[in-house]
Amino acid sequence: MKKVLLDCGANKGQSYEWFMKNRDDSDEYEVHCFEPVPSFKHHFENKNLTFHSDAIWVEDGPIDFYDKGGLSSTLYANKIDKRGKGTRITVSCIDFSKFIKDNFKLSDYMIVKMDIEGAEYKVIEKMLEKGTFEYIDEFYVEFHGAKIKDLYPYFDEVKERTGFSANHHLIQEIDKFDLSWDVYPYNNWGNFT
Repeated sequence: MKKVLLDCGANKGQSYEWFMKNRDDSDEYEVHCFEPVPSFKHHFENKNLTFHSDAIWVEDGPIDFYDKGGLSSTLYANKIDKRGKGTRITVSCIDFSKFIKDNFKLSDYMIVKMDIEGAEYKVIEKMLEKGTFEYIDEFYVEFHGAKIKDLYPYFDEVKERTGFSANHHLIQEIDKFDLSWDVYPYNNWGNFT
């Protein structure tokens, strides 16, 4: 068994830094930080981790990404915030479920922190579909839907299909697994936004 931290939407490495300072066994973890904003890559140099410049998604390959200079950068073109639309660039993305299943074992102790600016809905749906949550012991996620117009049809479809909001539906499904989870990761990870 190995211990693994997957930091999805690692920004400038604040989650990693907090984890290393506040988790007693942090030095025992194999750490993977995923951050597609090109200007943030240098924050991960000379650290004991594996850096991935990929966006977390439901398939492998290139994808449009809207770089807003850091915070709020997203895969979605129509996100309402003070930063505007951002600069459209192409980044690589990974099928997160496939990445987990190809690289880790069910016996590993895995922590996932996910702050991926709206992509979490489809990523979590695929993780549920593929049974990926069986690999995870601790899961921390931030939901971003209200500001992303591209997600409104998805929200309507989930409400029609399940009778619940997308957040509530996904939380109910995650809760069926034997893992510890929190909907707002910074309650347990410190305030560094």
